[in-house]
Amino acid sequence: MIKVLFLCDNKYWKRKMSRVRFHAANAILNHKNIIGAKDGPGFPGWKSVPASIKKHSPDIIFWFKPLEMQGFDKVSIPRVISYNEMYNKAVTAREISQSGSDLIVCHLSNDIPHYSDLFKDRKFINLHHCINPSIFRDYKQKKVYDVLVTGVMASSIYPLRARVQGLIKAGKLSNLKTKILRHPGYRISNVDSQVISYAKELNKAKVVISCSSKYKYALAKYSEIPACNSLMMADIPDERQEFFNKFIVPIDMSYSDEKILQTIHKWVRSDKERRIRANLGRELTAARYTQAHYADRFYRSIKRYLEENKA
Repeated sequence: MIKVLFLCDNKYWKRKMSRVRFHAANAILNHKNIIGAKDGPGFPGWKSVPASIKKHSPDIIFWFKPLEMQGFDKVSIPRVISYNEMYNKAVTAREISQSGSDLIVCHLSNDIPHYSDLFKDRKFINLHHCINPSIFRDYKQKKVYDVLVTGVMASSIYPLRARVQGLIKAGKLSNLKTKILRHPGYRISNVDSQVISYAKELNKAKVVISCSSKYKYALAKYSEIPACNSLMMADIPDERQEFFNKFIVPIDMSYSDEKILQTIHKWVRSDKERRIRANLGRELTAARYTQAHYADRFYRSIKRYLEENKA
């Protein structure tokens, strides 16, 4: 058994829109081989990082935004920090350096080369985004949308999403039932219900269009959309390409508008083939990328790290 203390300000636990890291933290803290505890600013009795360590006696700390916590720099046990997107190198490098985090979990493998040479004394590992299968699942709803576009639509970061949104607004898909699902913002009060509502909206669509951003990331949507038994149409990220090519219908910025529109129409109309591919995506995701899989990989990684770094 390994004792893990998850440190996080309660305001993020309760209000942060993106729930994937908190779903992962819950799975980790409830893992059969982990004795888990959760603490941080805003939790009952919180005083400081050293006081929390004294209270819980963990083998390792797993923390989120440690620089905001009193006493973060007075830690002598191993520290783990995880990241989604790491494209802001200055901010991320500062946090890794000042927090003294020893084991850095990167959810996107193509971020690692930008940091591993900079921090040769730290350990970097890749744990892919996973889903909470009680939320991201097939709700067996009627497919009321032919096409759903989801995510931030900023063309500077998500050019493919923005382009498809532009085609919809220009009336190029007016013969189909379309919906543009707006981003809810990064600080919200109904975190649990908004995630369930989001998953249900995915489940209502025949085709869900997203993209990997200009950074070619395998974002959480690459697991969330197929888990909801909808056909994902997007560009293929820079990692796990063989896996994603099994069920994602590829479109990318090199395609002409006409080719994108033809691809969308083809898969909306091909009911049998679409259902087969969407179901394959759901099955493959459920078999490899649930939060239980994430917790198992996290446990094995920290167990190996602690064994390799025994005093």
